Amino acid sequence: MTRSATGRIRNPIPISKVGVANRTTTRAGIANRPTAVVRAHWATDRRNTAHRPLISRRENIHSIVPADAFRRGGACYTIAPAARVTARPSCAHLPSLGMKTVLAANPRRSARELCTFLLLSYAGAWIVASPMWLTGFHRDSAAQGPSPLAASCMLAMMLVPATVAIALTLREHRWPELPGVLGLRSSASWPLAIVRFASAAMVFVSITAVGLVVASGFGRYHPHLPADWTPIAGMLASALVSVPLYLGEEVGWQGYMLPRMLRFGAARGVTLGGIVWGLWHLPMTALGGSYPGHSLLVAVPAAVICAVGVGAVIAWIRLWSGSVWPAVAAHLGFNEFALPLTKFLAAPGSTPDPLIAGPLGVTTWPALLVVAGAALLHLHGGRRTTGTTRS
Repeated sequence: MTRSATGRIRNPIPISKVGVANRTTTRAGIANRPTAVVRAHWATDRRNTAHRPLISRRENIHSIVPADAFRRGGACYTIAPAARVTARPSCAHLPSLGMKTVLAANPRRSARELCTFLLLSYAGAWIVASPMWLTGFHRDSAAQGPSPLAASCMLAMMLVPATVAIALTLREHRWPELPGVLGLRSSASWPLAIVRFASAAMVFVSITAVGLVVASGFGRYHPHLPADWTPIAGMLASALVSVPLYLGEEVGWQGYMLPRMLRFGAARGVTLGGIVWGLWHLPMTALGGSYPGHSLLVAVPAAVICAVGVGAVIAWIRLWSGSVWPAVAAHLGFNEFALPLTKFLAAPGSTPDPLIAGPLGVTTWPALLVVAGAALLHLHGGRRTTGTTRS
């Protein structure tokens, strides 16, 4: 392929564009449409008869370049000098993550689906939590456990995102297609899938351990090795039984919401998703769920900050693994291992303040935000600027 003096591409290539099938246009023609969203498609290099993938998806782009050319070292076409390119490795890999249908959809339809999902998920959370508000339940200290009513509302609330996601997905797909569309399928073998699940479950346990060391150094946490370790077996049993509950959340957040949030860009979409996730917990947070004994002015911002960090790590695990299941394991590890172990390893008679020590505590935030920042940088790492490239 050749480039004219003005930087436009000669010999137009047939492409598939959302809403316009088999349209022939120039690369520069598409480049001049900054809001274009392009399907995954195949084209032929005129000097090489072998078919190769050119691009998986771009939004808010200034130029279109072959996504695989960056990774495999040779460009297929010539682009204008100093063209600004938005290329995210995660986006190029998304079709294999069960997100192909979402990325090929019309942007307005995708935005409408996202708004509908968020509206129903938030409404469902408040409806399910309403019995606690009507009965006047409030958790005033970390030593106070949830009442049976509060526990029931909490468990039901965890199933809301998946229920909404499945209901919305069934409007366009059949039941057999749900696992693929919502990211429940995995190309990994069973041994590898088990290793990934177990590794993901230990991510937040490791981060929390660093935070507890910091809290102990400041004298805000007093560790103690108990003589009886049988409660660990109870934690494992509780974790196995609770898998469907965490699947209920992550099918909604990572299976349905995340692909649509990625239209804002990988790092930005993941961050917005974390904010949405943190505010979704507001019915519980306002009743002292995460930070008992603290005012809303402290508890809500702290919960959102923690949700952004935890959500970024979980989203990266989901994109890295190509499946929702490791994300389920990471969320499960946070609630079923990291939180109980903080109390289990505390000195007898002491009750750690969740705002200070533990996976939700400020002493854990530095380690959490470092890991989350690395995840966001990795997702954002494809953004780059390139100059003229000849085929």
